[in-house]
Amino acid sequence: MMSFDEIADATGSRESNDATFISLETMAPATVIPIRVSETEVIVSGRASGTKKSSFKKLSIPAGYENLHIMRNVILYLQSADFLSKSLTTRYNEVRSQEKFFEFIAEQTQYLKDGVPLNVYEEYLRYRKKQTKKGFYGEMLHIVEPTKWLLKQKNHALLPVFTTDFMSYLVFAPDLPPPNDTPTQSLVDLFGARNCPYNDSDMIKALRLECCFINEKLGAMRSGLLQDKVLQQWVDKLKTNNLLNHKFSSYYQPSLTINTKHISSKINADKYQIIQDAYNHLYKVILEQENPLTIEWLLQHELPVAPDLDSETAKIAWAKRFFDKEKGRIVTFQINLKKVQIVSLNALTFRFLNRPSDIETFSIQCLLAADSIQRGGLDQHALVDFSITDKSLQLGYGKGRRNTTSATAIYSRKNIVHNTLKNHHELMSEAQSFTPNSEQGDTLVYNWKAIGKGQISSGYTELNSFMSLLLDRKTQLNAQFSEEVGDEGKPFLWLLERLVKQNNKNRLEQNEYAKKNRSRKKRGLNELKFKTKHSKIALSPAAISMSRKRMDDSTHIYQKGSEPTSDADSYGSAETRAELTAHSKETKANVYNDRSNSPQKIESMRRFGAQVGEQYEKEALKISEYIKSAKVVDMQQVRKILDISNSKDEFEEMLESLDLDTEIWGGINHQGQTLIVTTKITAALITGYIAHIKKELHSVRLDSEKKASKWRINLAYLSEMLEQFPSHLQQAGKDMLAEFDIPYPSLL
Repeated sequence: MMSFDEIADATGSRESNDATFISLETMAPATVIPIRVSETEVIVSGRASGTKKSSFKKLSIPAGYENLHIMRNVILYLQSADFLSKSLTTRYNEVRSQEKFFEFIAEQTQYLKDGVPLNVYEEYLRYRKKQTKKGFYGEMLHIVEPTKWLLKQKNHALLPVFTTDFMSYLVFAPDLPPPNDTPTQSLVDLFGARNCPYNDSDMIKALRLECCFINEKLGAMRSGLLQDKVLQQWVDKLKTNNLLNHKFSSYYQPSLTINTKHISSKINADKYQIIQDAYNHLYKVILEQENPLTIEWLLQHELPVAPDLDSETAKIAWAKRFFDKEKGRIVTFQINLKKVQIVSLNALTFRFLNRPSDIETFSIQCLLAADSIQRGGLDQHALVDFSITDKSLQLGYGKGRRNTTSATAIYSRKNIVHNTLKNHHELMSEAQSFTPNSEQGDTLVYNWKAIGKGQISSGYTELNSFMSLLLDRKTQLNAQFSEEVGDEGKPFLWLLERLVKQNNKNRLEQNEYAKKNRSRKKRGLNELKFKTKHSKIALSPAAISMSRKRMDDSTHIYQKGSEPTSDADSYGSAETRAELTAHSKETKANVYNDRSNSPQKIESMRRFGAQVGEQYEKEALKISEYIKSAKVVDMQQVRKILDISNSKDEFEEMLESLDLDTEIWGGINHQGQTLIVTTKITAALITGYIAHIKKELHSVRLDSEKKASKWRINLAYLSEMLEQFPSHLQQAGKDMLAEFDIPYPSLL
């Protein structure tokens, strides 16, 4: 039994000896201190586009400007639930814009004396245009957003930051048109859709096959080399001595023939010797195994160029000249008094033996993009997003501007994409111990990040060299690709060849400019600004994702008289297509298949979010102006206005007797006014035209949002005019419309 004192200690009370008694004072919650909400500064968490980790940004009102309501409102807005519900990247971009706005106001000392002008946003825009020539549509949306937010609050007039000036700020804010961006190109569009003999389905299929082929061949090279037990011992020794650590990335590929100072000076001589001995043995294993693809890759990217190496025997013989078998090390030799040597290994390295190469990483990037994962999702993709079971594999992914997670198709074990992704996941998981801390857990880790741009040319990078091998019809790599992939791989080779040619032209232009600028620098002249006639074209995630979207799209644009075709038909039933993208049949139909990815639709969707609210406000103003200039009159009034003296009673007879400017729906344009005569035939014409506009409005929106806006205004205008007709005439118009078929021209 507990003593009275023990009970008291346990319950916090000595007023009762009942062990079940607990003092209400003890149960009371601790004092709650509310989070301090500052009126002059705020700290916002966000993430810059293209980065993976969030950061904090502090925004403060400059000293002396604390009483400016427009700045205090920005601070209040950045602490609001509406702002905090936005994505990290949007929050980051908005705070960056407000920083520039605060800098502008801090320079306007006259605002402290004279007050903030009502056209402050217009003055800010002029200020920014002096600093840079870029577009300001997005930035101005961010700048004006706090004012819009304030005026949307139910009791905004009661908020301490509110003044009536905020309404004027919004009225006088510049009305910038949205940027006229072109729709994102698909793989078919990169060199002009008319010039491409393949469709998007062909391209995606060929790209996937190529990615899986490359990863399978490089994986076979790696596993073949690691079958040598001594080489595996060297790998273990490098790990033991911490020589595969990412901090030693500068000598992942050390000099094998000379004691290069910038490498050897960073570590002691013993460790440097371990690196050289390890690479000597790696080279020996490459020669002993005589794998045609490995030797070909060695000659392509690592060894000095040699002429006349048409046969496999000649290639192996050239590679063996760089190795002294008796001494067991790489050597130099001379040809025509010119020293020939291997300076370093850049691709076939111990890094390659322990983690995916940049070529394999780029292939995985393309595979993920072919599953509609865009750049934002690729930058954030992690190994934990892989869902792998005994029978299948699926990837989760997100987007930079939203918090929800999507999923790819489910790949079974028999699928080559499944095997490629699974092997990459396993290799990257094993390589985490010597992956940089900032990149640990990431799916895509490049040794040279520029490769991820996909700007393939004949330049000296792993990816460029490997793709050059793939294009060369004399190589083993090309022969095996053609044999194993067949005609289905031709679309990729067609695209790759044109990418290399285009980007080579750009490289030549850059080299020419560099040469001219070196000459100008010697003469003390300013550098020339680089201007190109051949811009770089990339095998980018955006182009790949767009091809996948169009491949899945069931809406097709085709010329009149031609038969519509659907790439998606090859994937079978609606149930199958839904399963491929891990959606229900209803979701697939309602959200995806009903959405056209034609250039017209994409351009419309690109601007939709930013312009909806403002567009309808503008349309309402236009409608009111139209209504002001319209006049609904009866027969007697129209006679008086038009100064008609004849005795014709029928409206159509009266029109025939006059040369008038009339609308298709019966309106009469006269001296700046639109006269609408209240007759049953006018009611029928207006009713029919309203139905016609409603029927075709959806198609017009696919073609042009601007045209759709015009017809929405007409629709509202005609509806308002019809409402002013007597009810019996409205009904008579409907009856006449039911009896007669009145044709109207297409709105498109």
